[in-house]
Amino acid sequence: MFVVVFLLAACVITLLGSLVFALLNLPVTAVSAAILFLCSVIALILGPKLATLSQGLKNALPQKSSKTQGSVKWFNVSKGYGFISADDGTEVFVHFRSIAEKGRRGLQQGQRVAFELTDGEKGPQAENVTVVK
Repeated sequence: MFVVVFLLAACVITLLGSLVFALLNLPVTAVSAAILFLCSVIALILGPKLATLSQGLKNALPQKSSKTQGSVKWFNVSKGYGFISADDGTEVFVHFRSIAEKGRRGLQQGQRVAFELTDGEKGPQAENVTVVK
């Protein structure tokens, strides 16, 4: 993040400085060294402050939970898949490989689960499924 802010600040200041020097008819070689030095100093001073401000704004925004909850509608252990009824009524496909608990190859009908909702090939699909206790 710091590098991006640094480069952006350097570019903006360089462009503004070049415009000013061009309007004053100063030689380009003097412009280049002076602007580069000035850009570096300003970016080093402002960069961390802008990065901190950006992180603070990001942390201030409400974070949407990535986990959805629901109940297992049915699960066929021999076939390795089933469906979950999400709390909002959405029918969600679940495959045994999406169950987070190691060694668990199935889910029980009516069992409460939490999962990450993704877009599968044929519709909503559950990933990282955990049993709610």
